[in-house]
Amino acid sequence: MSSPRDRPDGYALRVAVPAGWWELQRLPGDYIPNSFAATLVIDHDGSPTRVWATSAASVSSLEETLGWICPADTRNVLLAAPATLPPRITESLDGDVPMTASHRPTRTSIVEPTGKPPTTYGRLLNTETPDRVYRDGPLHILLHTGRSHDGPVIAYRISETLPDQLPTLMFCSARHLAPGEEVDADEEIRTVVRHVLKAPSTGEATPRQVAFLARHTARLAGLAAGPPAHPYPPGTRVVVHPDIPPLRATGTILATLDDNTGYLWRPDAADLPGHPWAAHPTWALPVRREATHATLDPPDTDLSVPQPGDGTNPYQPDILATGSLVTTIDDPRFTTATVLRAFDGDKHGLRYQVQPHDAPLPPQLLPADDLIPLRPAVWPTVEALVRARLAGELPPMLGEALVTPHEVGLVVDRDLDGSGIVVAAPTPWTTCPLLAPDDRLTTLAASADHAPPRHPIPTDSPATAATIHHAGDTVHIHDPIHGHLAVRADLYIRALRQPPAALADLLAHRPWIPTHPDQPHAVTAALAAQHTPAELPTAAADHEASPVEPETAIPDQPTSATTTATDGNITPEAPGPDLPAGPDW
Repeated sequence: MSSPRDRPDGYALRVAVPAGWWELQRLPGDYIPNSFAATLVIDHDGSPTRVWATSAASVSSLEETLGWICPADTRNVLLAAPATLPPRITESLDGDVPMTASHRPTRTSIVEPTGKPPTTYGRLLNTETPDRVYRDGPLHILLHTGRSHDGPVIAYRISETLPDQLPTLMFCSARHLAPGEEVDADEEIRTVVRHVLKAPSTGEATPRQVAFLARHTARLAGLAAGPPAHPYPPGTRVVVHPDIPPLRATGTILATLDDNTGYLWRPDAADLPGHPWAAHPTWALPVRREATHATLDPPDTDLSVPQPGDGTNPYQPDILATGSLVTTIDDPRFTTATVLRAFDGDKHGLRYQVQPHDAPLPPQLLPADDLIPLRPAVWPTVEALVRARLAGELPPMLGEALVTPHEVGLVVDRDLDGSGIVVAAPTPWTTCPLLAPDDRLTTLAASADHAPPRHPIPTDSPATAATIHHAGDTVHIHDPIHGHLAVRADLYIRALRQPPAALADLLAHRPWIPTHPDQPHAVTAALAAQHTPAELPTAAADHEASPVEPETAIPDQPTSATTTATDGNITPEAPGPDLPAGPDW
């Protein structure tokens, strides 16, 4: 492939794709209203050929045509670039060319803006800071506030997400804000959805957009209809005490109180790894009706509490704990991983040891700057974290930082006989009541029928059942809860041969690995192969213990994974907690 640095005159930036690259440019005034252009160059064995081009009146319209985001830095380059004539295309490809996988950028694609050093598309995307994110299955909506020459604006992007792909941008536009106008993010999202639902009838939608709206009509119509009225049905997303920072939290309604004065609700934080309630999906909190508001807010999993003084805590490190979920910015080997350990304070800066999900790799050590947090873990105390780690064969290591929302410790020494861990004294501060509800809140157990769905990893997957296939020596499972899991086939087969109860026990000793009721045995086996390979019996030991050889064939084509019985450690029928009375929420 030709070097992206061999740049001819005429374009403002180049974005690499598997088949070649895109050239983006600003057009001369004579081409208004089409002011921006993108040209696809296919590189066949070092012979680049321009095969398709498009133009648009704005960068937003160009994004819609290309189906991928132009991050802020690339937008600024395009807007400031000198105008140049578009290239000549002698022979153009047919069909929806931008949607071909080899014509779309990936996280690792090299982007070369004029006058700036090259970077990756993933790092440019990471600089995007939307003011609001709404995600519902494959539907993804971003709101951005900003300024134009005519004053403040609010912009939106609506995308469709698919497994192992960057979101496909479907709609992108903006509107000007009136002087002093305050934006209600929930209502703005609904207004945007109502607008795009009308696009086909007005002739403003492209065939790609019409097909997208048809695929998600019910989901979009429900969103456009507005929030439900009291009493909220089970499953309603809510925010409680939105105007009281120490108590504000998001969660899910499980049931209405018998006297109809409020609800049983479950905080989003309760499902995070390390939380005392994570294994009890029916445990809930009572809350008064007037303190409860339906919301489109994403799960609020920040358990920090405003502190006395300026509201901050100088001792609170921005460090992720064991069980946190991260995504890589532009690592070509894998995308998603679970944090195992955090190391801070040495010459290398903050680094994380992580277990990749979507590649059959052992734990990797990466700089914190190469990772994006997706979901935290919330251990109540350093002691609880260390206890869980030792039980799960993941002992703390010298130089490791052990962090909870209200404690922080540093592993400074190990006893000579290896029997104990010495941790620097933690620094406590005002805690969030949602982290230690056993001590602070009246808690009830809702009926098992009202158990909420487990908060899934952001999988970008519209699938409703896990599927499995193999490629070479790797087994791939796509699960709507855990996302893409890739494990070595030999380890997976060893895990698959074990009884469900044995695998459940392995994972139960590692509470930083979320499991869920009715989890398919295939998914449990993949998790065990990924996180506990050393504890899986060898093939010889397994054969001796089980003279009847189980079926272990792995299909080449994706098939649905089979659900197995729920284990005793994670069950919606878990008994309710016996807790002292606390404040009335």
